[in-house]
Amino acid sequence: MEKTTRRRVSILISALLLTLTCVLSLFAGAASAAESFNITRLTTDGDNHHPQVSGDRVVWESFDGNDREIFTWTPVEGLVQLTVNDYDDSTPRVSDDRVVWCGSDGDYPDIFTWMPTRNVIRVTDRDRYVSNPQVSGDRVVWEGIEGGLFQIFTWTPGEEVIQVSESGCSNSHATVSGDRIVWQGADGNDYEIFTWTPTDGVVQVTDNGYQDTWPQVSGDRIVWKGYEGGKWRAFTWTPTGGIIRLMAEGEVEHEVQVSGDRVVWESFDGNDREIFTWTPSGGVVQLTANDQYDGNPQVSGDRVVWESFDGNDREIFTWTPSGGVVQLTANDQYDGNPQVSGHRIVWAGNGAESPDVFVATRDFSDVPVGHPYREAVMGMADRGIISGYTSGTFGLDDPVKRAQFAKMIVGTLGITPGTSTATRFTDLGAPDAKGYPTSSCRRPTRTTSPKAPTSARPYSAPGTPSAETRW
Repeated sequence: MEKTTRRRVSILISALLLTLTCVLSLFAGAASAAESFNITRLTTDGDNHHPQVSGDRVVWESFDGNDREIFTWTPVEGLVQLTVNDYDDSTPRVSDDRVVWCGSDGDYPDIFTWMPTRNVIRVTDRDRYVSNPQVSGDRVVWEGIEGGLFQIFTWTPGEEVIQVSESGCSNSHATVSGDRIVWQGADGNDYEIFTWTPTDGVVQVTDNGYQDTWPQVSGDRIVWKGYEGGKWRAFTWTPTGGIIRLMAEGEVEHEVQVSGDRVVWESFDGNDREIFTWTPSGGVVQLTANDQYDGNPQVSGDRVVWESFDGNDREIFTWTPSGGVVQLTANDQYDGNPQVSGHRIVWAGNGAESPDVFVATRDFSDVPVGHPYREAVMGMADRGIISGYTSGTFGLDDPVKRAQFAKMIVGTLGITPGTSTATRFTDLGAPDAKGYPTSSCRRPTRTTSPKAPTSARPYSAPGTPSAETRW
């Protein structure tokens, strides 16, 4: 192996470390930079609504001149029309390559699902009113009327449809993550939050004297808003941590959203609506502070997106801990309803005509679609472990400095860098705001080995096999 370590080698090393430590993240920036995005307009015929995204797959509903149909797009497949019929198909949702939606060719709508390897499957059999389809992996969830009340139902391939909510009260606003389903249900006094898994059955999460509504779920973390003390507050629950109220002041507007351990919401700050986020380690952070309306936040990993009024119309913004706030759109049309999955953001843009669907991809010009390292590089960028250069390139063949390598290791391991300047190394200078690059040298993991007892040489190449392979 050449003595000069290339970025592609570091990608493979970090990926190996990722597997060994079972950490689902990949690298963090050799150079700080403003994020670069490529924006693609997916439709040009107008009247396209409810875009959703999961990984590389985008779905939406569109009027084809006769009724509403379901469409999908990926960078490889391009645009594909999933339904061609004489009735309305609407409210699509997507998880990986599985798409679900509502369609009605009779007295009642039905739930349908599609995958690239399978034809369209009708999940329900037109025996009751159904709505609000949701999907996570292969698990499909929806609401349907049973005995005059809305109940929660689920289906997975090879299994029968089952009702997961308990009869006798109305249940609604169901969503799903993996095998965990959450919803709000009336307990005879007000709405409370419920959850179900195949192993635990139904568990009532809240039991109080006020309304708890609009739950969302990611893994085992559930979030919702509760009307406590005359104001809507944001709450979260996990099986091990119980219920936590996320804010002491202000009032939540619309739904609270969650991805992993990151929670986002919009709240009135006394002047207008702003965007807030919370994590267990970082607490509450206000992402926006301006005189404009900021609303409809969504989150995927550490990336938050929202729409904001710029004085003329609504535009799309995004934020990550490493990249800060980036304005994606700046035009004379209404851009709204953003959704996000990893490094892809979709929204509906409404100019002089009806809405069209747009997708923005966090990108590096030198790591195009189809490149063998693209998935690893973009995964690391999504996790804030790398950020590339201000030119919009990643610099795939550029030499890696020891400081950069240390930062990638720290990000991959999920280590929180310290702020102390105490170190035996004399060539590091003042640490940056996050303590780089001294943190990985101080941590007793023996990941990197300094060149000399008092010299870390942060801006030279790692160079020696021991520094690259001692895991």
